[in-house]
Amino acid sequence: MAYRVEFTPRAARDFKSRDGSVRGRIKQRIDALANNPYPSGIKKIEGEDELYRLRVDDYRILYQVKGKILLVLIVRIGHRRDVSGESAVRRIRARTRKLLARMRRG
Repeated sequence: MAYRVEFTPRAARDFKSRDGSVRGRIKQRIDALANNPYPSGIKKIEGEDELYRLRVDDYRILYQVKGKILLVLIVRIGHRRDVSGESAVRRIRARTRKLLARMRRG
């Protein structure tokens, strides 16, 4: 069953800001998430219910899987030094909650 893949506004900006070769590799991995949101090599973010990290060279794709509505939400794309760590996860968690609340309302 295919999942719908959506980007947060921040993740869309992150994606567009990457150069062409990196963007192509990232796009391939994101497209594959629609068919299998749990590929080998992903890491679950500790302390988070549905937040995962997927490695693409030195870059990381942070995403959430909403199984009930078949949604893969790309939350953040960035260099590993920018999207790893506890403070980055806290910021991502807060933004994602707001976005999901807006999606439920509208």
